[in-house]
Amino acid sequence: MLLGDFLVTRLLETVLHADDLATALAAVRPELCPAAEAFPHDRQALASATRLLADALAVQAPGGAVELRVPPFAVVQCVAGPRHTRGTPPNVVETAPLPWIRLATGDQLGRGPRRGRERGATHGRR
Repeated sequence: MLLGDFLVTRLLETVLHADDLATALAAVRPELCPAAEAFPHDRQALASATRLLADALAVQAPGGAVELRVPPFAVVQCVAGPRHTRGTPPNVVETAPLPWIRLATGDQLGRGPRRGRERGATHGRR
């Protein structure tokens, strides 16, 4: 394993553990941390984790039929199908960084969205 890969993997684990800790504190002691989203994650850590997981999705599901947007950090085209070349693609999935990290790592499966902004926006045919 390359050193860069090792460091990014540890960074992703740090972001996930910090998110879990913020969620636990919000559940047990709301006066300490009113919401998990109130925890100030490092911007560079979120950016690196978001890009790592978006790139992993593009490798696992190559193609250009769907565009995943995680503003302001990542945009990838993935999933086999008709490729889009100009303008807004017909199939767009857009979400914030923390919900994307939770979903991509399987952490979102056990909990529903806590706020409306955590829900991913989809465009195109479903």
